[in-house]
Amino acid sequence: MFLLILLVLLILVAATTYGARERKFTALYVGEGLEPPAGLFAMKTSGPVDIFLFHQSKNLRFDSRYFDTPCRVMNLLQRRCHTPITDKKKLAESMGKFMPKRSGFAASDGPVILKRVGGKYCHGRGIEIFSTYAEAEHAAPIDEPWVIEELIQNILLCEGRKFHVRAYLYIDDKRNWALCDYADLILADVKYSAAVTGADPKIFISTNNSDYCRELGSGKFTRAFSGEASPFDATDFFRQANVICEKLPDLFEPTCYENAERCYEVFGCDFLVTAEERVVLLEINDIVGYEPVANKRGDPAWLRSMRKKKNDVFRQKFYAWLLQQPVFKWL
Repeated sequence: MFLLILLVLLILVAATTYGARERKFTALYVGEGLEPPAGLFAMKTSGPVDIFLFHQSKNLRFDSRYFDTPCRVMNLLQRRCHTPITDKKKLAESMGKFMPKRSGFAASDGPVILKRVGGKYCHGRGIEIFSTYAEAEHAAPIDEPWVIEELIQNILLCEGRKFHVRAYLYIDDKRNWALCDYADLILADVKYSAAVTGADPKIFISTNNSDYCRELGSGKFTRAFSGEASPFDATDFFRQANVICEKLPDLFEPTCYENAERCYEVFGCDFLVTAEERVVLLEINDIVGYEPVANKRGDPAWLRSMRKKKNDVFRQKFYAWLLQQPVFKWL
């Protein structure tokens, strides 16, 4: 009798486990970008749904028409609540230990970057370089927000170019967080030069050219000043990046929109790696939290094809990681 009861229980457990594995969440996807791989969700055209996936593109990100979609889980936190980490000035005040210095420079310190803050200032726009903090402060606009930060010159280079690492950070309404183990190197247009006087800042500061985007750890790495070869240790990068990111959920109150039972958001964290292989947080993005490579008007077919293949690889890895996060286990 005991063996019969045990057998029945084992069958029930197996059936439940199988059913859980086979279940597809109903999902509503809005936008054009990193849509889920085919077959991953049971897609719908309207709510209510298990998961509302809202592509974080610049055109849609602040369109409030979508925020009242009935759903169990939404992939957005209320925008107003995460300003403490997406506003560069506020983030620097909270995370000075892990970011380039942005206050208290001596008059002789330099060079420094004066960076205007706002949605229109990206991809190298709104950047000026000055020899000292005092010069930058004197030139700062009075009608726009701005930050002054240390220009870290002795950095690690990839193929002779400056780069930043775009990593993907999950934070949910219970302050659970996780850093995706897949990240990209975003390289500058041209070879790096440590000589900054009179140079166009876009030449060596801007690292937002997706034509030079590659997986973390791939490529030949050298130290900027000495030219010495340096191994890029992806494991050590993630160790340092996780130490930084564990501080972030405590800096703001993750809040859901009204018609979502639970919510989360994936942010794009940009890191710099110094010649000493110290990881430095540069900024956190909420408009494009995840979309590693975007096509541009006039791009040739071969480049679009290459990007599509890269996006397909990223899509598979990204959603495999995302579905392991606490909010989906809650579902």
